[in-house]
Amino acid sequence: QIPQLVGGRPIYRPIVSYQGIADNQAWQSLQADTATAQYGVTGAGVTVGVISDSFNSLNGYAADVTSGDLPANVKVLSDLPAGEGSDEGRAMLQNIHDIAPGAALQFATAFGNDDGLTFANNIKALAAAGSNIIVDDVGNPYEPFFQDGIIAQAVNSVVSQGIPYFAAARNSA
Repeated sequence: QIPQLVGGRPIYRPIVSYQGIADNQAWQSLQADTATAQYGVTGAGVTVGVISDSFNSLNGYAADVTSGDLPANVKVLSDLPAGEGSDEGRAMLQNIHDIAPGAALQFATAFGNDDGLTFANNIKALAAAGSNIIVDDVGNPYEPFFQDGIIAQAVNSVVSQGIPYFAAARNSA
């Protein structure tokens, strides 16, 4: 009844499914909802290792457990000292917990004053601690462009053990 109107469609409210109070629409966008419905997968039996800057540097983990955004049994192999990180690793784990609430979760920092040695060693440490999948959101300016540096070698090492490794492409806009 509006002559200028060419078309229209309803605006549906997003359907969200998440653990705790943090809103996460990745469950649908990654089609984890379909996988859960069709195959009953929840992440049970899988351990996901996350490498980022910090996990509890801002002291928010206890609140995340209380709110249900993270389980009480996240295994932290190494972390930055209080106040030295942004806890992006904890945010990543919140997202993973929403998508695969049955998965066990582990964290290790990538940061050290060592040109990437901490990063490389913690990739291997997460694998040794039982991570079946490892993800990171960290770029390292010390990695060479035309050959594998110590971080890429660590990734290759865990991948050769059958552990999938996923890295963010730059994570800097």
